[in-house]
Amino acid sequence: MYKSKLTLLIALGLLALLFSCDNRKDYILDLNNAPSITIRKTGTSAYASSVTDSLNLDNPVYTCDYTITDEKVSTVKVTSNYIGSGTSQLNLTDKKVTITPSAPGQQSLTLTATDQFGKSSSCYISLTVFSKAPYLTVRKSGTFNAYAGGVTDSFKLENLTYSCDYLFTDENVQTVTVTSSYNIGSGTTQLNLPNKKLIISPVTPGQQNITLTAIDQYGNVSNICNISLTAFANLLPVAMVNVIQTNTNSSFEVNIDASNSYDQDAHFGGYIAEYEYKVGTNYIVTTALSNINYIFPSAGNYTINVRVKDNNGGWSATKTTNITVM
Repeated sequence: MYKSKLTLLIALGLLALLFSCDNRKDYILDLNNAPSITIRKTGTSAYASSVTDSLNLDNPVYTCDYTITDEKVSTVKVTSNYIGSGTSQLNLTDKKVTITPSAPGQQSLTLTATDQFGKSSSCYISLTVFSKAPYLTVRKSGTFNAYAGGVTDSFKLENLTYSCDYLFTDENVQTVTVTSSYNIGSGTTQLNLPNKKLIISPVTPGQQNITLTAIDQYGNVSNICNISLTAFANLLPVAMVNVIQTNTNSSFEVNIDASNSYDQDAHFGGYIAEYEYKVGTNYIVTTALSNINYIFPSAGNYTINVRVKDNNGGWSATKTTNITVM
């Protein structure tokens, strides 16, 4: 009788303990299984226990989605180990982790989910963060030329300054450096960083060779842009002449035409300012007219010499032509 009562009390106690749990099945499962957490790079498909990837600092945000099998998870946390620097942020609502590196290096993150019973599991992210060296290009200012790795040009000293625009791919560039060397000549260079311009001011004629490089905040050095500039004081004009007999007012009248004469530095603003005509040994005239008429006293063979002067005061070589007047 006593044993029967004791057995009944034990059985009732066990039943009371069993039914005191809100969910007996879940309780038993939770005691034996940790939550499972998996991860993937945002925008990809399959979840896994780890993600290994690389990231260019030009696009300095990397996100991962995570998923958890057990809805009784009470905490999710991230631990990070950096060779470099950066931050990470959890979005518990959308189940995302956002990684924002701020310097090149290796970034290792562990994402751990823990349930209400203290069971936990982890997944891992290994991110290699790199920064490409900036790429530098240049072109002559005021042109629509494509940017390139260098510029080769000539320059007339009276124009005072020559400028180039430069462009680099990396907005993390912190410094741009200029080095100059002169081969028979001298001058100065100046950088206009806000407008990304290089201003060159040659002082004497000669060859000026300039290199332009950019360095970003991580110490990456760009390619070298080369600018080769030949500075000159003045290029002499070239005289051209054409003589035809017209007989407009006289049977011995000719037209002396020097209009095809040109200044070799017309591209830099040079032009013909004066024409000098010498007919035979007795007639010389200097004028702004590019052609004149002349009446010879009689038929015969005559020599005509023409010179031209440019706006810098430089005279051309003499152009000589012979004509037979009939």
